[in-house]
Amino acid sequence: RFSHDLYRAGTLDAIPQLRRQALHARIARHLRGTSEHPTRECAMHALAAGPTFGPGLRTLVSEAAVAAAMGVEPEAALELCEQAPDSPQLRLTDDARLFLARGIAHASLGDGQLARDDLAEALEFARQAGEARLIAHVVFAHKLFGLPVDDPIELMTDVVIPGLRLSDDDTLLLRAIWSTISFAGGDCDLARELAELAGTTAERAATAAAATIGAHASIVTSFVCGGPADDRLHLARSGREAAEAAHDALFEHLHLGAAAAALMASGDLAGTRRSHQELIGLPATSALVLARNLIDARAATMLRRIQNR
Repeated sequence: RFSHDLYRAGTLDAIPQLRRQALHARIARHLRGTSEHPTRECAMHALAAGPTFGPGLRTLVSEAAVAAAMGVEPEAALELCEQAPDSPQLRLTDDARLFLARGIAHASLGDGQLARDDLAEALEFARQAGEARLIAHVVFAHKLFGLPVDDPIELMTDVVIPGLRLSDDDTLLLRAIWSTISFAGGDCDLARELAELAGTTAERAATAAAATIGAHASIVTSFVCGGPADDRLHLARSGREAAEAAHDALFEHLHLGAAAAALMASGDLAGTRRSHQELIGLPATSALVLARNLIDARAATMLRRIQNR
């Protein structure tokens, strides 16, 4: 720690370049081991280390860029994408992550056309890589930003969900199932089949994070199949409790919206008003929540309808 940036710069300038790069590499590796995803600070140290950091620099920077974009730090995400080093070896997964970070960042900044272009590139690279986890993340972002995906059902049911069922990431599998049900349109049989898989997956995982996604998969299936509003309201309330326990702001948002829609369908206008006021006041603590707020105008529209009654 330095009391002033000038002291820091002077001290670093006094250290020989190779030693300085080695120190940056050590700091980057230490920081990488202290969090689930590499942070911007970690990536900047790795970039300062340059070749001294060794292989995996572009991968680390791309992962940090996605984490920054998801954390509503669009400028930091775009900066990392610009600084990501070229690699002599083609790594489709790194390119997919960089375009994913750019797409989410541009959407957060309100540039819809760039977001669409970047996320389309991300999906193309992820498909070429054939990496189920990465495709799931990109499709999930497409869904939440309201962007179309060519043949999403085939992609998810033939590639992504089978691939994720072989992994141990039940939360990502459940998000993939939820996305697929959302794409199902009026295919009630497919929605029910996937909702059953979501239920068994959530039960096996036995975590709050899994429970909240599983509950919302059932809610979407009820919408697809025309189920009763009371069932959706019950699921939305239990799902929101699970989302709060899991600190999952995105699905807390989704369950609030589902509860409001169910209350509206049942004729409870006062309850609908309360739910929508909560929904509008929910902070955008991640880029995906921000995305949902940007593309889902139902909350404001329905609230206006209620106020006019």
